[in-house]
Amino acid sequence: MNLNKEISFNKKKNALPTKTSINFIVDEQSKINKISIILFVVFMVLLGFFTKFAIIDPLARVAKAEREYREAERQLDVYRNQLTDYAQIEAEYNEKIGTFLTDNERSYLDRTEILAMIREDIFNYVNVNNIAISGNTVRVSTATTTMDNISQIVQVLLNDSKIAYVTPKTTRVGNESSNNVTADLEIGYRGKTGE
Repeated sequence: MNLNKEISFNKKKNALPTKTSINFIVDEQSKINKISIILFVVFMVLLGFFTKFAIIDPLARVAKAEREYREAERQLDVYRNQLTDYAQIEAEYNEKIGTFLTDNERSYLDRTEILAMIREDIFNYVNVNNIAISGNTVRVSTATTTMDNISQIVQVLLNDSKIAYVTPKTTRVGNESSNNVTADLEIGYRGKTGE
């Protein structure tokens, strides 16, 4: 008996296809599609950033500014409505309580403002003995000083836009060769109306 003999039930061989060549064709279309998809995604991301920062954010700032403007305008209208009858209320107040000032007195400058101007314009040059205020006219009597100081004071006063005129009157102190004087300055201030 032959033990090396092959045992088979079907003596017929199956005919399977056999490959006799290699296919080197590469699918370029799928590579192009992948690159196109990546480029499209990058473009969409950049477009999203551009839209957000170059269009949406500026429009949001403009809309916010418009809202704030409308709110401020509404607030201004409220204030204007509250002040519509201010002149009438002030007139009633002045009639009942009184300001104790005549219309002429109301046109005068505030006394503290006049004193502040005297302090700025005169006290830097000479001491003051007396100040008298009548209407918008001020009389200032100085301590002993020189004529040069009086000239400088007059020049400074005339350069002040609130002063209409300055009239100095001097009196010599000591002998005739002395340059020392006392001065009475009459200063005319422009009223609140600029007269």
